[in-house]
Amino acid sequence: MTQLPVILTIAGSDPTAGAGLQADIKTASRLGVYAMTAVTAVTVQNGLRFSAYNPVAPGILRDQIEAVAECVHPDAVKVGLLPSPEAVEETARCISRHGFKNVVVDPVLSPTLSDNDDRSGMAEALRTLLFPLATLVTPNLREASQLLRMPLYGYADAAQETAALLCSETGCRAVLVTGGDSDSGTVTDTMYESQSGAVSLFTSRHIDSPNTHGTGCVLSSAIASYLALGKTLHQAVAKAEADLHRRLAEGISLRLGSSPYGPFII
Repeated sequence: MTQLPVILTIAGSDPTAGAGLQADIKTASRLGVYAMTAVTAVTVQNGLRFSAYNPVAPGILRDQIEAVAECVHPDAVKVGLLPSPEAVEETARCISRHGFKNVVVDPVLSPTLSDNDDRSGMAEALRTLLFPLATLVTPNLREASQLLRMPLYGYADAAQETAALLCSETGCRAVLVTGGDSDSGTVTDTMYESQSGAVSLFTSRHIDSPNTHGTGCVLSSAIASYLALGKTLHQAVAKAEADLHRRLAEGISLRLGSSPYGPFII
């Protein structure tokens, strides 16, 4: 009997299926991994905006995770949008109680194209409760600035120091600072691993595409999926980075229906 690798994705639902749980499921399935889910929030978003979300009660979130743990121990966990510090606390308790490994946290403090989302209080909850349990944290440039409570000026040139500082301050094992918001012709994501002090740079050509909605979700769920498949952290990140870049390049001209803008196609 063949045992199928399993990830648990703890994230919000996206009606366009370009981000959130739906993107995580599609990404895992494409890589040969089975995705189980715990819904954290029902969101109102598309390829143009993130306008609202309706949180799932922390107790219901906890019960979803417990239902999964009752029947299967996931090989990896991806954590995305958490709607409140209470949701962070429940998620961290469940991860710790069940000893979940290969935990990839995408700290959704600045959802792509969001201009009205108040995430006050979330940074501290993530830093103190969830990051110490994480194998890898994947903030983008704005999120890293919020997590460190420091301005963004000059930050892009100091990604290595920033990733190392996040590790030392929060106790997480590794940080991948994503540079997708860069205005240059190339994009470099920087990973720092706290135990070894190793620094890895993942550089790719910047791709000008309308289909970039959900890229952070796709990257983090791909990393979790490769970890579930038995890859090392560096291997998982390298393969996920290459996979994301390939999908971005292939998706430049793709459209959904008659809309000139579509969610990221995976």
